[in-house]
Amino acid sequence: DTLPIGDPRLPKLTIKDNSDGTYTCNILAPEHGQYSLHVCWLKQPITGSPFTLIVRPASDASKCILSDKFQEVITVLLNTAVEFAVDTTVAGYGALDVVVTDPLHRANKVTPTTEEHGKHTLHHVKLAPKIVGVHTVNLTWDGVGIPGSPLKINAIDPSQCIVSKFLTDTIPLGKTVDFTVDTQLAGNAALVVMVSDGVAEPVAMKPINPLPTGMHEYRYKATKVGWLYFDILFSGNRLNGSPFKVLVVDPSRCSVSVNDPSLAKFLVVKKEATFAITGETISVRVLMKCPSREHELSLLPQGKDLYFSKYTPSEVGHHAVVVTCSGEHVRGSPLNFAVLNPSMCLFNTVPRYLLVGTPAIVAITTRGAGPGQLECSSSNTSVVMASVTNNGQDSYYLTLTPLSIGEAAVNVLWGQCSIPSTPFTIGVCDISQCSAYGRGLTSGVGKTGEPFDLTVRTTQAGPGELVVRVQGPKTVQTVKVTKTTDDTYSVTFTTPDVGQYLIDVWWAGFPIPHSPYKVDFTKRTDVSSFTATGSGVGTCVALKPAKVSLIGSVGDLLKKGLMQVKLSGEGFESKVVLPSELKPSTTEALVSIAEGRKGTYEIQYCIPKAGQFSLSIVVDEVEIPGSPFQIQSLPPPDAIQCSAYGSVVEESSVVHALGSSIEFKVDVSKAGAGTMTTRAVKNSCKTFVTEEENRVYSIRVDPKEAGQLAIEVLWDDVP
Repeated sequence: DTLPIGDPRLPKLTIKDNSDGTYTCNILAPEHGQYSLHVCWLKQPITGSPFTLIVRPASDASKCILSDKFQEVITVLLNTAVEFAVDTTVAGYGALDVVVTDPLHRANKVTPTTEEHGKHTLHHVKLAPKIVGVHTVNLTWDGVGIPGSPLKINAIDPSQCIVSKFLTDTIPLGKTVDFTVDTQLAGNAALVVMVSDGVAEPVAMKPINPLPTGMHEYRYKATKVGWLYFDILFSGNRLNGSPFKVLVVDPSRCSVSVNDPSLAKFLVVKKEATFAITGETISVRVLMKCPSREHELSLLPQGKDLYFSKYTPSEVGHHAVVVTCSGEHVRGSPLNFAVLNPSMCLFNTVPRYLLVGTPAIVAITTRGAGPGQLECSSSNTSVVMASVTNNGQDSYYLTLTPLSIGEAAVNVLWGQCSIPSTPFTIGVCDISQCSAYGRGLTSGVGKTGEPFDLTVRTTQAGPGELVVRVQGPKTVQTVKVTKTTDDTYSVTFTTPDVGQYLIDVWWAGFPIPHSPYKVDFTKRTDVSSFTATGSGVGTCVALKPAKVSLIGSVGDLLKKGLMQVKLSGEGFESKVVLPSELKPSTTEALVSIAEGRKGTYEIQYCIPKAGQFSLSIVVDEVEIPGSPFQIQSLPPPDAIQCSAYGSVVEESSVVHALGSSIEFKVDVSKAGAGTMTTRAVKNSCKTFVTEEENRVYSIRVDPKEAGQLAIEVLWDDVP
């Protein structure tokens, strides 16, 4: 209030000049309150004038008043600001000190803000606890504690409350489950747990057995299927995630089975297996337990209440498919399997073919194939019997017993799973039924540079494959095998050089009887220089030996068996005899061959009747030039069939003048083959015989002296 000068309530002022350009002003106020001080220089206000002066009474902390009423302990959320004010209007002169001691006993000073509000002086304090626990706030005024000090602030952090996993999962019907709420890191406050099924009113749960400070254990029994809601509050603050939804499920409504019946007991490495899960699959977990690790499998929807889980094993051993619903096994769980790797079953060589009555044993190792048992079967037990012997330590013998010709498929299983490359086919054969033939095989002789042919017959030998190999001084590049009928094969090859070659003939991997065959290969004889001459080339007389001279450049053909002579015609085939045995025969055509010197040969033959015949001369399987020769076989001579005509013959007595010729003719067309000759019986004369056409001879006689002349005409030395 403005008071008149001289009023005793005004402060007393004294001013002292310090003689250095400064002044000291002393003010003595008669009572506390607010004053306005005006300072002028040369009657002008100095900067800041007028100044406000507040005069307080002597310090009295008991007069400090808290703006709010605090309980003994205040509970607040961590990092949440706490604000209050201290009114020191009537507390006299002094200063408010605020010291906060945290739960770790660390003291921190807080500076309040001062506000003059009318005639009141207020000190505002603001603080936010940074750690969980009780914080102590000491308030002093001019070093003396004010009423209500110290304050207790309990800082809590509901986010540090830990709820056991149960409240984020499912529980099986009828099971009693325990769960805990850990508030050790959240601070000290009241914990309230309410449970509801979403229909009835929530019910407060009571903790069970006392646990260490900050640990709260609860127990609940699921009595019906459906959702449960657990609402958890810490000092009235709902925890993160609260209310928690928990599903009560019934595992008996779900089941697991193998989708592929063939995998009822065994799985195969790298082969996908499918498992069917039926029913309610809420909170269903599918776990594949392997020898070295575990795999969680996905549920693949297939339709209403049907799901598939797929798995491809990568290791052998015992596996289990565990299907749980809220931790409880569903129907059919666990599914136990042995995982196998049939590809680790290793065979030694498996025969493609077997001989009737000769068993074969195949060794099999199963190391690394997994827990299984080796089994075998034959598709045709009348052809092949198959059996397995366990030798221990992953070793087996497969015995194949061939009983009859034919084929059978043998299947080998490891744990009811087919081993790769099985079933395999076994052919059973009987090579004693095989034979090979051909001119070269019989003679043991072949020609270098020319095709060598043979025939192989496998009638009733059973299944097999024909293999022909030729070995000799030089390699035979190509052996051509051609199947001509169901059981007959034609084989052709050409040797590159002379020498002895071995011909191996194999049927179904076995040598046939008499194999290998030895054949001597030589060069082919050159027959271009051979010539045949003599009266026997072209014509002959039946029942009379005829001769053919053969001239060549190669000797010893008979000794080497390289010359063949054959006479045929009129239904006859010649027979070769020794030269001494060649005699006329009316029933046989005979041929004889004799070797002369320096590659010459004499061939004689005798034909039993007149007609057309063919004479073939073959040297080293090749006809000589001109062969076969066409032979005209003439009838044997018959002088009675000769007839003479002319004047000298037709008249009983003929007179001729000396110096003139006497002529007549003789017809031998019906007299067979022969030679026409004449001779003078009386007196001497000179005769001339000329053969004319149609087997008619002209005879001219020139007498040398007068007198009676007698002429004898002979046909093949017969008058």
